[in-house]
Amino acid sequence: MKNIARTKEELMIEIHKLQRQVEDFQKSKDIRDKKLIKAIYNWQRTFDSISDSITLIDSKGIIQLCNKATLELLEKPVEKIVGSICWEAVHGTSEPIEKCPFSKMRQTHKRESKIMVVDDRLYEITVDPQLDERDNLIGGVHIISDITKRTKINEVLKENEEKYHSLFLKMLNGFALHEIVLGRDDEPEDYIFLEVNDEFEKQTGLKRENILEKNASQVIPGIEDDPANILETYGEVAKTGKEIKFEHYSHSLEKWFSILAYSPKKNQFATISEDITERKKAEEELNISSKKWQEAFDALSNPVCFVDLEGIVRTCNEITSKFLDKPNSKIINSKYSELFHDSSKPVENCPF
Repeated sequence: MKNIARTKEELMIEIHKLQRQVEDFQKSKDIRDKKLIKAIYNWQRTFDSISDSITLIDSKGIIQLCNKATLELLEKPVEKIVGSICWEAVHGTSEPIEKCPFSKMRQTHKRESKIMVVDDRLYEITVDPQLDERDNLIGGVHIISDITKRTKINEVLKENEEKYHSLFLKMLNGFALHEIVLGRDDEPEDYIFLEVNDEFEKQTGLKRENILEKNASQVIPGIEDDPANILETYGEVAKTGKEIKFEHYSHSLEKWFSILAYSPKKNQFATISEDITERKKAEEELNISSKKWQEAFDALSNPVCFVDLEGIVRTCNEITSKFLDKPNSKIINSKYSELFHDSSKPVENCPF
């Protein structure tokens, strides 16, 4: 699954080819083929619905798959992206850029990120590791998000304090200002709402007149028992001035939020929030569709491979590994002719 790399149009062409191949192999499996095709289509449709640029990269930095947003961001066709080294495709360099998040992730096996300015726009690049069942690194998920709007809002707030109130009320992200309440040993035990904007009200359903100057424990019952211990996170920001960005699921609201927390002054913290519930649902659907696609693909009783125009195998099902008596790692990215004909060049009358 990790090595599939096609646009929706190309993928549908591949599907039709696969359909014809499987029909030739075993015509009695029409129902199974239809399920496979539907799973592939649903998977690609979900993947392409995500607005951030997403690429799946193997452990060597080679792009295996990208979504529609990546093609639009890089202004390149899929064949110029898939199969390329990520820093060549994204940055146009022959080696990783300084503080490359992918290179750092390969060392730490943890999420790494970097902020970059390109053509007067600000982008956040995030790379998450992909690990196998033994926690060995097999690749990464590379995400590019345009954060220009959010950053410009912060800059305007700093440059012109007189416009602060009207601007933050109308900003596209939820905004809230709080004061931390410290207990024994200066440990955070609560916080007070000082100000919120319209988008915060819309995201949370909490009305300004009902929460300002009130403790969070009054407004959000059970917050002190939050399994993510968000109170401790906010306390650290308010006390140290450290900026933290994280994703948080609110059980009371049944929503996911992307939150940037920072401290404008000692013992205060502000949050800029974005409702990412739909994105999380799309990611979950993508994961489910991916698993269903792989299960359906592996359920085929005949060896099936996706081969690019250069004759390189990009993915295959389980029966292919058994047929060739090779692990997937020895098949993927190898030449079709070498695998099936033991030849470095296509043999005469080769169907491919």
